[in-house]
Amino acid sequence: MSTLFRHQNAGGFYGNTKLGSMVNPKPLVDISAAVLVKDLSSVESAIFLIPTVLFETLICAAVLGEHTLVCRTLVWNWPFEAMSFGCMLPIKDNKVNFQKLKSVFSNYKSGVGAAILLAVGDMKNTKLKLVDIRDFDVDYQLTALCAQISTSSLQKRGDFKARANNEQLTKKAAVKLRSKLPVYKDPLKILIDGMIDSENSLGVLAALRLHSVCPVSMKCCNTSCISIGPQMTRQVLSELDPKYCCGVNISMNMLQYEGLISVIPEISKLSNLRALGVSYNLIKFSHDLRVVEQNDSNFVDLFSKLSQLKRLDLNHNWIGGSLRKLLKGILRSLQYLDLRMCTLSAADIAYLATCQHTREMEELLLSNNKLSECTESAFTLIINCSETLKHLWMNTCKLGLVPGVANRLVHAIVNCPYLQTLSIAGNDLTEIDLLKILKACVQLPCMGQVIISPPSDHIQDINILNNHIENFLQKCEKIVDGGSMSILCDDLEFYDSDLYTSVNVNGRYLTKLL
Repeated sequence: MSTLFRHQNAGGFYGNTKLGSMVNPKPLVDISAAVLVKDLSSVESAIFLIPTVLFETLICAAVLGEHTLVCRTLVWNWPFEAMSFGCMLPIKDNKVNFQKLKSVFSNYKSGVGAAILLAVGDMKNTKLKLVDIRDFDVDYQLTALCAQISTSSLQKRGDFKARANNEQLTKKAAVKLRSKLPVYKDPLKILIDGMIDSENSLGVLAALRLHSVCPVSMKCCNTSCISIGPQMTRQVLSELDPKYCCGVNISMNMLQYEGLISVIPEISKLSNLRALGVSYNLIKFSHDLRVVEQNDSNFVDLFSKLSQLKRLDLNHNWIGGSLRKLLKGILRSLQYLDLRMCTLSAADIAYLATCQHTREMEELLLSNNKLSECTESAFTLIINCSETLKHLWMNTCKLGLVPGVANRLVHAIVNCPYLQTLSIAGNDLTEIDLLKILKACVQLPCMGQVIISPPSDHIQDINILNNHIENFLQKCEKIVDGGSMSILCDDLEFYDSDLYTSVNVNGRYLTKLL
């Protein structure tokens, strides 16, 4: 899952839907459940004798064993109003568990999804009103399946005559259909972190448009709309339920021609929004600002309703001197701000160093901006958010061009007690500068990893590169001295690959030196 959507647990924004935790089940109970769910007839014969506290254990075992018929039986007799898979399935091997959950959920005849459809409107014993699968990195296929379950549930309505065409339900047709049907009271809700692309967008949009009349209503909480274009993006955003939507990612949607201003009217209605991502859209915010000024409006009005916003991703857009006007309408401090590759000016960094948006900052990404021209403001910014800062990314900012930059950076980070990640790769720092920074980092109580590039003063001769890096590594080992801090390095493709370990950090492969 994107770092933009650092997940709240199931008991966060939506209230506590966790009716019992099976994260660490008792071994005997776990083993017994795994044996019982292998035999469908045993589960069916014992269903009314099973204590309610064991239902979560049983469905956990059934999902992990991919026993779809048993899952269906348990859903039909579920004794609670909520079913939260994120709480029930073990955290370990999350990706493997999600694949099993997806398999059990999507089985057309006997899966959880089919069981939900069959339970709605029928005389089943279930008390189920909410199915929560937010705690998994849901993919496009499962999002499409949930949308299909929702629109298919219309067949369960006695007053529904026509069959909805999931893929061709226009807004006009949806309005007409909703006008013929009264609002469905107390529908079964599926909470999902929706992933929407060009292939499933029409089906998802149909489900969102009909959510008020469907017996099964799909609610997108964190919603990612990737590469679906400006028009479809606006349509999806306009149909999201403000009560449930807490995160929106509309990256790579070719908004460079229409700008952020084209989707802000829809976004500003999402009053509970906590995370907003508009990265890789190449938006020229100076153009946006001219448009709003011509229409006697401003970003203050447009953003003022987003009172809960804590995480903002603007990377790979052209801000260039517009940051003050852009952020002015956001009234609360942010916890996450991604400004990578945003052509930030000295005025932008100076504003960040003094504004209210950084008072509670936990993760700040400033990579690929020319900070060498405004290092004083950049380091003041770090100092001003030092009490809360956990992750700082300043890659490829030309810091090596600034005399005495290591001393100034050390001065800025020594008072960051919660700093866990410092990434300063690609800044052409010398060995003396890097060692000085590493010595300061190892003293920080929470520091977990420092990401660097090879020292810039190493002789760039492939025949002797290994000797240089080995000498540098020995000096690093003395600094770390068996501690828990890791040193990661990029640009090591010419070094002896047998000496080091490759690790994945946010989708980027780096070499672990220590």
